[in-house]
Amino acid sequence: MKWFTSRDSKRTELFAPFALFLFALLGALIFRPGIVDWDGAAHYAYLRSAVLDRDLDFANDLVPVEAQQRTVTGRVADSAPVGAALVWTPWFLAADGVCRLIGVFALCWEGYGWLYVTAVSLGTALYGWAGLLMAQRYAAHVTSLGSAWAATLAVWLASPLLAYMVVVPSMPHAIAFAATSAFVACWPAVRQRPRLAVWLGWGMLGGLAALLRWQSAVWLVLPAFELLTARDPLWPRVRRAVALACGFVLAFSPQMTAWVILFGTPLAVPQGDGFLLWARPEVAAVLFSPLHGLVSWMPLALVCLLGLARLFVVRKDIALPLAVVLALYVYVNSIVLDWWAGGAFGPRRFIDAFPIMIVGLSALFDWLRARLRLALVALCVLCAAGQWLFMAEFYSARVLPGEPLTWASALARVPELSAAQWLILPSIVGQWHMGPFGTPASSMTYLVVFAAGGYVVWLAVTRLRLSMRMMRWIVALAACAVLGVDLFLLTIS
Repeated sequence: MKWFTSRDSKRTELFAPFALFLFALLGALIFRPGIVDWDGAAHYAYLRSAVLDRDLDFANDLVPVEAQQRTVTGRVADSAPVGAALVWTPWFLAADGVCRLIGVFALCWEGYGWLYVTAVSLGTALYGWAGLLMAQRYAAHVTSLGSAWAATLAVWLASPLLAYMVVVPSMPHAIAFAATSAFVACWPAVRQRPRLAVWLGWGMLGGLAALLRWQSAVWLVLPAFELLTARDPLWPRVRRAVALACGFVLAFSPQMTAWVILFGTPLAVPQGDGFLLWARPEVAAVLFSPLHGLVSWMPLALVCLLGLARLFVVRKDIALPLAVVLALYVYVNSIVLDWWAGGAFGPRRFIDAFPIMIVGLSALFDWLRARLRLALVALCVLCAAGQWLFMAEFYSARVLPGEPLTWASALARVPELSAAQWLILPSIVGQWHMGPFGTPASSMTYLVVFAAGGYVVWLAVTRLRLSMRMMRWIVALAACAVLGVDLFLLTIS
């Protein structure tokens, strides 16, 4: 088992192609391009309405009628963050270009055709894959390379992240996971090169994460910890804090612009004043309830927490801020009115905290001896099989949205599952998918696309080395792009 804890990349060189093979295989088997009613439609409406209609009037978008309430500005409310629409834009524009060339109505259908939906769904899957690679890269910085790969694969396959990458890719959770993975992966660079441009870029990454999932703003604990524990004089730390805050606000500004247009204020809780119950945290329920509890639906989370506790012994400077971030996730998710996250699959609101799980599990792999490490691998395989069973139960409508699911009930119904249900062929009410899937031709096409796209992303994440000059250019271009989005939103309003 030396290859497992070795920091020599030659001993662990098979992990990357194996992970890419799994990504392509799962894409071929269970990739379901489509839009999910309610949340998925709300996220997608920003993009389709802004690009094709040149407005933010969602009355003609596929948002459920009961959700089309008018705001104080007289517009149809959209409670979803705007971040997913922004990062889907390149994929949407590529599909739009093809549609304008071929002009086939059935494939385009005013932004809801197969080409558009498949393009943004593929974008979600590839963003999620990039997030896995970045989380693995940071875990390898803290532990050994083999342990980092094993932990990354285990958390991916034994958590709801897999479902939100390929089964319901119109939800933003896999993209938010990618953003938080990028944020934590930049942490070592910030420590090594604490320049203002680096802190400004780090703040923009934090703003992007909050733009995708508002609760991801709790990741700002990491820079706060760095500022408080640094031994530098006060003035350099103040300058870094200002650069961080400017980057965060700049990246988050498209959301504030959209809120001004829709709600008349730059800061809002679109779901209403009673959506966040600050004094009523349901901590036990959000962790252990059979209704989408984190531990109940993802038992591997407990093992990851053991690894995080082990990390306290060897790297307290890393484990302490990560533990605070995770504790804040638990609190924020527990004070939401629907702490169970509605009718979606599993504890989806914790997905952008999964980089912490990967680091914790990687530390545990590093610590255990050979035989116990093999037992942990077996446990991870069992948890992954259990997660697939839960997906089969949920996406075959054997468990309806909003109903609890226990391991005992899921295991008792295993003999009743058909081959189609094991392949996650969806029949759930309120979820519709576009285009062919489940046929040999579509599966082979997705296999090639996922393999090629996954390889390109792998090259970009693992081989790219940024100089300070390149980083300044990237930050400057990103800032110009954000300001361009703000101006565009104000123009079409």
